[in-house]
Amino acid sequence: MVGVDVSVEQYDAVMKYELYIIMVSILILTLLMIVLSCLLIRVYREKLRSDQENMSKSTFLAHISHEIRTPMNAIVGMSELMLRENLTPTVREQAVNVRQAAANLLAIINDVLDLSKVESGKMEIIESPYLFASLVNDVISIIRMRLTDKPMLFVANIDSRIPSRMIGDEVRLRQVLLNVMSNAVKFTNEGHVSLSIDCEITGEHDVTLTIRIQDTGIGIRKEDLDKLFRNFSQIDPAKNKGIEGSGLGLAITKSLCLAMGGDIQVSSHYGEGSTFTLTLPQYFDEYSPFA
Repeated sequence: MVGVDVSVEQYDAVMKYELYIIMVSILILTLLMIVLSCLLIRVYREKLRSDQENMSKSTFLAHISHEIRTPMNAIVGMSELMLRENLTPTVREQAVNVRQAAANLLAIINDVLDLSKVESGKMEIIESPYLFASLVNDVISIIRMRLTDKPMLFVANIDSRIPSRMIGDEVRLRQVLLNVMSNAVKFTNEGHVSLSIDCEITGEHDVTLTIRIQDTGIGIRKEDLDKLFRNFSQIDPAKNKGIEGSGLGLAITKSLCLAMGGDIQVSSHYGEGSTFTLTLPQYFDEYSPFA
């Protein structure tokens, strides 16, 4: 009986190891696909000049993004299934790394897809009623999780006069907040990140939100501020070496703010931190403060 038990354990270990090898192989193949796609995009961008060619480029980006998302979603799903098994600590750690890498790549792919929508004029703002408190709580919860590995404080100051129920594109508003706040966390190693949201009632059913996200991170050089919202732009690459990012997040955020009738500005002191200020108009039917 002991011999049978050992052989079963060995069989399970071999199966798990083979599954891990398969997942890593898929991940490597996907990375090669992304590298090849990036090279194709670079060549394609140099070739295209006219408005009609720019439209073709956006279509190409959208198609490539969709094609790569399918295997990436499969890798995320397989890693999730693998983590439900009774794995050894080493294999579990490796599976977590595979899942995280796949999730990071999927986020970049989604950024490229959003970029293609912006450039083709197909970025839609879909307005519907939403609960402001629910949106803010979701965003704060996600950001707090990303702060667990850093000796930093997170501070939130929300204007109690903000309407509890507003009309706007909740999905895009959440995306904008997470993009800017994630950036603040990414480039801040100590000190704090703060979120401040104020409101101004500008009409019978109109309200303008002023959102300030401030950090004590590395800051931005004055000569680099104009580059911040450009596509594929990464500021001070020598100093920020090792920090992940596609250089698309803030460019997409700027486009989304403008599409929602608002804007985003930044002020920064190099070596001390940055402040991003967003102004976004929203609507409400009946005024009732959320707090």
